Amino acid sequence: MSDVAHHSIVSLRDLSVTLTGAAGPVEILRGIDLDLPAGESVSVVGPSGAGKTTLLMVVGGLERPTAGRVEVAGEDLAALDEDELARFRGAHVGIVFQAFHLIPTMTAIENVAAPRELAGAADAFERAREELAAVGLEHRLGHYPGELSGGEQQRVAIARALVNRPDLLLADEPTGNLDAATGDQVIRHLFVRCRDRKAALLLITHEARLAALCDRTIRMADGRIEAATAGDRGPDRNRGTSGGEVRGIKNGKGGGDPDGAGTEQAAPDRTPPGPSGNADAGSGTGSDGPRSAAAVTASSG
Repeated sequence: MSDVAHHSIVSLRDLSVTLTGAAGPVEILRGIDLDLPAGESVSVVGPSGAGKTTLLMVVGGLERPTAGRVEVAGEDLAALDEDELARFRGAHVGIVFQAFHLIPTMTAIENVAAPRELAGAADAFERAREELAAVGLEHRLGHYPGELSGGEQQRVAIARALVNRPDLLLADEPTGNLDAATGDQVIRHLFVRCRDRKAALLLITHEARLAALCDRTIRMADGRIEAATAGDRGPDRNRGTSGGEVRGIKNGKGGGDPDGAGTEQAAPDRTPPGPSGNADAGSGTGSDGPRSAAAVTASSG
């Protein structure tokens, strides 16, 4: 975690995004002001077309604003070129997409290790194995995305987003493609990991129940922030819990769970159980062992 822990991880001032098409300019975001401190979770709700995903893309440095200032982890994103933005995201920002966006030719452990490899870290596969074990997938390390259920793929995507231990986690409808039980597992893990690492969380969702788990909810419409309210937990309550409503992850295979992870009802302030310790030792490497991101890219080109 960087030295930005004592002030806002995200600071937006008079942020605007305008797109120009055949029908003329379209204002996507209009004068957005927002601060997101370290360790706080904020949900963003509103109708389709309100500008929620564009807001997330701008905060993540994936889209440039038309006007205004975007500061993330103490860095003015306007001052960074595309290569610098990529390095910045690798060091400070994790992103979880609704559609997973896993690389199909890479195993689970290779997908998770890729951002750490690209950052030049020597412990990429050790850290990837740790993150996958934390989401209950130590028995799926050597499986490809096509061999995993939707819930398992999303948990791999979350492990990948967290592998560099970012200051900020951005999640765009992370449960949108999942059934209710699996979605509960995914959200539980997101909150617990962010709480434990004091990372800020910006969560886009259409689900009122999930939005209420955050410290704050902001409602958007027509490119503007209409209102901001405290979540059911409130900013002073323990982060990562929901009064027992969100299920925790139980490692190992479980009967009846849609992706084989099993679930258990979590007490209000419990964290997911640790790894079971008896996963197949050979399951994490495939027949030839983990490959580097560069090797996979070369072999698939």
